[in-house]
Amino acid sequence: MPSSTDRAGAGPIWRIERYGELPSTMDLVRERARAGAGEGLVVVAGRQTAGRGRHGRGWTSPAGNLYLTLLLRPGRPAIAVAGLALVAGLSLAEACAALGAPPGRLHLKWPNDLVLDGAKLAGILLESESGSGQQLDWVSIGMGVNVASAPALPDRPSAALTDLLPNAESGALEALLLEHLARNYLAWRQDGMAAITGRWSAYGLPPGTPILIRPGRDVLSGTYVGIDGEGALLVDTGRLQRVTAGEVLFAGEALAGSATTA
Repeated sequence: MPSSTDRAGAGPIWRIERYGELPSTMDLVRERARAGAGEGLVVVAGRQTAGRGRHGRGWTSPAGNLYLTLLLRPGRPAIAVAGLALVAGLSLAEACAALGAPPGRLHLKWPNDLVLDGAKLAGILLESESGSGQQLDWVSIGMGVNVASAPALPDRPSAALTDLLPNAESGALEALLLEHLARNYLAWRQDGMAAITGRWSAYGLPPGTPILIRPGRDVLSGTYVGIDGEGALLVDTGRLQRVTAGEVLFAGEALAGSATTA
Protein backbone atom coordinates (compact mmCIF):
# COMPACT_ATOMS: atom_id res chain seq x y z
CA MET A 1 0.00 0.00 0.00
CA PRO A 2 1.26 3.51 -0.73
CA SER A 3 1.71 6.25 1.81
CA SER A 4 0.30 9.66 0.87
CA THR A 5 1.16 13.18 1.94
CA ASP A 6 0.13 16.63 0.75
CA ARG A 7 2.62 19.36 0.04
CA ALA A 8 1.32 22.83 -0.69
CA GLY A 9 3.14 25.62 -2.42
CA ALA A 10 2.76 28.03 -5.27
CA GLY A 11 0.96 26.28 -8.09
CA PRO A 12 -0.38 22.75 -7.68
CA ILE A 13 -0.92 21.06 -4.33
CA TRP A 14 1.16 17.92 -4.63
CA ARG A 15 -0.44 14.69 -3.44
CA ILE A 16 2.46 12.30 -3.07
CA GLU A 17 2.14 8.53 -3.15
CA ARG A 18 5.25 6.52 -2.27
CA TYR A 19 5.92 2.91 -3.23
CA GLY A 20 8.89 0.72 -2.40
CA GLU A 21 8.78 -0.81 -5.87
CA LEU A 22 6.69 -0.39 -9.02
CA PRO A 23 6.97 -1.61 -12.58
CA SER A 24 6.79 2.03 -13.76
CA THR A 25 5.68 5.28 -12.12
CA MET A 26 4.53 6.53 -15.53
CA ASP A 27 2.29 3.52 -16.10
CA LEU A 28 0.57 4.01 -12.75
CA VAL A 29 0.02 7.73 -13.33
CA ARG A 30 -1.43 6.98 -16.77
CA GLU A 31 -3.93 4.61 -15.14
CA ARG A 32 -4.86 7.21 -12.54
CA ALA A 33 -5.17 9.97 -15.14
CA ARG A 34 -7.54 7.91 -17.26
CA ALA A 35 -9.57 7.19 -14.13
CA GLY A 36 -9.97 10.93 -13.47
CA ALA A 37 -7.24 11.73 -10.93
CA GLY A 38 -6.78 15.44 -10.41
CA GLU A 39 -3.78 17.61 -11.18
CA GLY A 40 -1.00 17.36 -8.60
CA LEU A 41 -0.74 13.60 -8.20
CA VAL A 42 2.89 12.53 -7.72
CA VAL A 43 3.95 8.88 -7.71
CA VAL A 44 7.41 8.09 -6.31
CA ALA A 45 9.05 4.66 -6.35
CA GLY A 46 12.15 3.42 -4.58
CA ARG A 47 12.80 1.06 -7.48
CA GLN A 48 11.24 0.36 -10.87
CA THR A 49 11.27 -3.01 -12.57
CA ALA A 50 10.08 -1.76 -15.98
CA GLY A 51 11.14 1.87 -16.12
CA ARG A 52 11.43 3.48 -19.54
CA GLY A 53 12.89 6.49 -21.25
CA ARG A 54 12.40 8.19 -24.59
CA HIS A 55 11.93 6.24 -27.81
CA GLY A 56 11.09 3.08 -25.88
CA ARG A 57 14.49 2.80 -24.21
CA GLY A 58 14.62 0.94 -20.92
CA TRP A 59 15.54 2.89 -17.78
CA THR A 60 17.54 0.92 -15.22
CA SER A 61 16.20 1.82 -11.79
CA PRO A 62 18.36 0.72 -8.83
CA ALA A 63 17.53 1.81 -5.29
CA GLY A 64 18.89 5.14 -4.09
CA ASN A 65 17.97 7.16 -7.15
CA LEU A 66 14.89 9.32 -7.71
CA TYR A 67 12.01 8.00 -9.82
CA LEU A 68 8.81 10.02 -9.95
CA THR A 69 5.97 10.89 -12.26
CA LEU A 70 3.51 13.73 -11.73
CA LEU A 71 0.16 14.52 -13.29
CA LEU A 72 -0.86 17.92 -14.68
CA ARG A 73 -4.03 19.09 -16.39
CA PRO A 74 -2.96 22.40 -17.93
CA GLY A 75 -5.92 22.73 -20.31
CA ARG A 76 -3.70 23.79 -23.20
CA PRO A 77 -3.30 22.59 -26.79
CA ALA A 78 -0.62 20.02 -27.51
CA ILE A 79 1.64 22.51 -29.27
CA ALA A 80 1.93 24.58 -26.08
CA VAL A 81 2.43 21.67 -23.71
CA ALA A 82 5.70 20.63 -25.38
CA GLY A 83 7.27 23.46 -23.39
CA LEU A 84 6.60 21.58 -20.16
CA ALA A 85 9.72 19.50 -20.86
CA LEU A 86 11.72 22.70 -20.48
CA VAL A 87 9.76 23.65 -17.35
CA ALA A 88 10.64 20.28 -15.82
CA GLY A 89 14.29 20.45 -16.86
CA LEU A 90 14.73 23.95 -15.47
CA SER A 91 13.12 22.90 -12.18
CA LEU A 92 15.45 19.92 -11.86
CA ALA A 93 18.55 22.01 -12.61
CA GLU A 94 17.48 24.61 -10.07
CA ALA A 95 16.85 21.92 -7.46
CA CYS A 96 20.36 20.52 -7.97
CA ALA A 97 21.80 24.03 -7.69
CA ALA A 98 19.87 24.54 -4.44
CA LEU A 99 21.53 21.36 -3.11
CA GLY A 100 24.90 22.94 -3.80
CA ALA A 101 25.82 21.97 -7.35
CA PRO A 102 28.40 24.51 -8.55
CA PRO A 103 27.65 26.53 -11.68
CA GLY A 104 29.13 25.30 -14.90
CA ARG A 105 29.09 21.55 -14.15
CA LEU A 106 25.41 20.85 -14.84
CA HIS A 107 23.82 21.59 -18.20
CA LEU A 108 20.41 21.06 -19.76
CA LYS A 109 20.60 19.22 -23.07
CA TRP A 110 17.53 20.11 -25.12
CA PRO A 111 14.81 19.06 -24.77
CA ASN A 112 14.85 16.86 -21.70
CA ASP A 113 18.20 15.64 -20.36
CA LEU A 114 20.32 16.97 -17.50
CA VAL A 115 24.03 16.22 -17.91
CA LEU A 116 26.98 16.45 -15.55
CA ASP A 117 30.22 17.24 -17.39
CA GLY A 118 28.58 15.83 -20.52
CA ALA A 119 27.41 12.55 -18.91
CA LYS A 120 23.70 11.84 -18.50
CA LEU A 121 22.50 12.55 -14.97
CA ALA A 122 18.73 12.61 -15.50
CA GLY A 123 16.06 12.10 -18.11
CA ILE A 124 12.57 13.51 -18.47
CA LEU A 125 9.70 11.88 -20.34
CA LEU A 126 6.32 13.46 -21.14
CA GLU A 127 3.14 11.59 -22.01
CA SER A 128 -0.27 13.05 -22.75
CA GLU A 129 -3.74 12.30 -24.06
CA SER A 130 -6.17 14.59 -25.83
CA GLY A 131 -9.67 15.27 -24.62
CA SER A 132 -12.37 16.98 -26.64
CA GLY A 133 -11.34 19.50 -29.26
CA GLN A 134 -7.69 20.55 -29.39
CA GLN A 135 -7.11 20.56 -25.63
CA LEU A 136 -5.03 17.95 -23.89
CA ASP A 137 -6.87 16.04 -21.21
CA TRP A 138 -3.73 15.42 -19.14
CA VAL A 139 0.05 15.47 -19.20
CA SER A 140 2.37 13.32 -17.13
CA ILE A 141 6.02 14.19 -16.51
CA GLY A 142 8.29 11.34 -15.54
CA MET A 143 11.77 11.95 -14.17
CA GLY A 144 14.58 9.57 -13.43
CA VAL A 145 17.59 11.06 -11.66
CA ASN A 146 20.81 9.21 -10.91
CA VAL A 147 21.34 10.35 -7.35
CA ALA A 148 23.29 7.55 -5.62
CA SER A 149 24.48 5.55 -8.63
CA ALA A 150 24.77 5.79 -12.40
CA PRO A 151 23.76 2.66 -14.30
CA ALA A 152 25.89 2.01 -17.36
CA LEU A 153 24.21 3.04 -20.62
CA PRO A 154 24.96 1.34 -23.93
CA ASP A 155 25.15 4.51 -26.02
CA ARG A 156 26.37 7.32 -23.75
CA PRO A 157 28.26 8.02 -20.52
CA SER A 158 26.27 8.41 -17.30
CA ALA A 159 26.88 10.14 -13.99
CA ALA A 160 25.41 10.29 -10.48
CA LEU A 161 24.67 13.37 -8.41
CA THR A 162 26.84 11.98 -5.61
CA ASP A 163 29.80 12.25 -8.01
CA LEU A 164 29.37 15.99 -7.58
CA LEU A 165 27.68 16.21 -4.17
CA PRO A 166 28.74 13.22 -2.01
CA ASN A 167 25.99 13.83 0.57
CA ALA A 168 23.13 14.16 -1.94
CA GLU A 169 20.10 11.97 -1.30
CA SER A 170 16.89 11.49 -3.21
CA GLY A 171 14.47 12.77 -0.55
CA ALA A 172 16.09 16.21 -0.35
CA LEU A 173 16.24 16.46 -4.14
CA GLU A 174 12.59 15.45 -4.46
CA ALA A 175 11.44 18.18 -2.06
CA LEU A 176 13.39 20.88 -3.87
CA LEU A 177 12.31 19.62 -7.28
CA LEU A 178 8.62 19.80 -6.43
CA GLU A 179 9.05 23.25 -4.88
CA HIS A 180 10.72 24.64 -8.00
CA LEU A 181 8.39 22.80 -10.35
CA ALA A 182 5.28 24.20 -8.68
CA ARG A 183 6.63 27.72 -8.99
CA ASN A 184 7.82 27.33 -12.60
CA TYR A 185 4.63 25.62 -13.72
CA LEU A 186 2.57 28.46 -12.28
CA ALA A 187 4.80 31.00 -14.06
CA TRP A 188 4.43 29.08 -17.34
CA ARG A 189 0.64 29.04 -16.99
CA GLN A 190 0.54 32.77 -16.31
CA ASP A 191 3.22 34.08 -18.68
CA GLY A 192 4.01 31.27 -21.12
CA MET A 193 7.50 30.36 -22.27
CA ALA A 194 8.72 33.91 -21.65
CA ALA A 195 8.85 33.00 -17.96
CA ILE A 196 11.10 29.99 -18.62
CA THR A 197 13.44 30.37 -21.59
CA GLY A 198 15.87 32.90 -20.11
CA ARG A 199 16.54 30.87 -16.98
CA TRP A 200 16.60 27.62 -18.95
CA SER A 201 19.23 29.11 -21.26
CA ALA A 202 21.46 29.87 -18.26
CA TYR A 203 21.74 26.09 -17.76
CA GLY A 204 21.92 25.26 -21.47
CA LEU A 205 24.96 23.90 -23.24
CA PRO A 206 27.74 26.41 -23.87
CA PRO A 207 27.10 28.10 -27.23
CA GLY A 208 29.32 26.56 -29.89
CA THR A 209 29.17 23.04 -28.41
CA PRO A 210 29.33 20.50 -31.27
CA ILE A 211 26.10 18.50 -31.34
CA LEU A 212 24.16 16.11 -33.50
CA ILE A 213 20.41 16.50 -33.85
CA ARG A 214 18.17 13.60 -34.73
CA PRO A 215 14.81 15.09 -35.75
CA GLY A 216 13.82 11.90 -37.57
CA ARG A 217 15.76 9.17 -39.33
CA ASP A 218 18.64 11.45 -40.34
CA VAL A 219 21.15 13.14 -38.05
CA LEU A 220 22.09 16.79 -38.52
CA SER A 221 25.56 17.97 -37.52
CA GLY A 222 26.15 21.45 -36.17
CA THR A 223 26.89 23.58 -33.13
CA TYR A 224 24.54 24.60 -30.36
CA VAL A 225 23.32 28.20 -30.52
CA GLY A 226 20.55 28.21 -27.89
CA ILE A 227 16.77 28.21 -27.76
CA ASP A 228 14.33 30.80 -29.01
CA GLY A 229 11.50 32.48 -27.16
CA GLU A 230 9.18 29.55 -27.81
CA GLY A 231 11.65 26.94 -26.57
CA ALA A 232 12.71 25.61 -29.97
CA LEU A 233 16.34 24.56 -30.49
CA LEU A 234 18.59 26.83 -32.54
CA VAL A 235 21.55 25.13 -34.21
CA ASP A 236 24.20 26.31 -36.64
CA THR A 237 24.65 23.76 -39.43
CA GLY A 238 26.27 26.27 -41.77
CA ARG A 239 23.03 28.19 -41.54
CA LEU A 240 20.84 28.85 -38.54
CA GLN A 241 18.18 26.17 -38.20
CA ARG A 242 15.23 25.96 -35.84
CA VAL A 243 14.29 22.52 -34.52
CA THR A 244 11.00 21.93 -32.72
CA ALA A 245 11.19 18.16 -32.19
CA GLY A 246 13.98 15.64 -31.99
CA GLU A 247 16.89 14.55 -29.86
CA VAL A 248 20.25 16.22 -29.27
CA LEU A 249 23.29 13.96 -29.16
CA PHE A 250 26.91 14.57 -28.42
CA ALA A 251 29.32 13.30 -31.07
CA GLY A 252 29.98 9.93 -29.42
CA GLU A 253 26.29 9.21 -28.89
CA ALA A 254 25.20 8.86 -32.54
CA LEU A 255 23.74 5.47 -33.24
CA ALA A 256 25.38 3.27 -35.83
CA GLY A 257 23.65 3.33 -39.19
CA SER A 258 22.29 6.86 -38.92
CA ALA A 259 22.82 9.06 -41.96
CA THR A 260 24.52 12.36 -41.13
CA THR A 261 23.65 15.46 -43.10
CA ALA A 262 24.41 19.15 -42.78
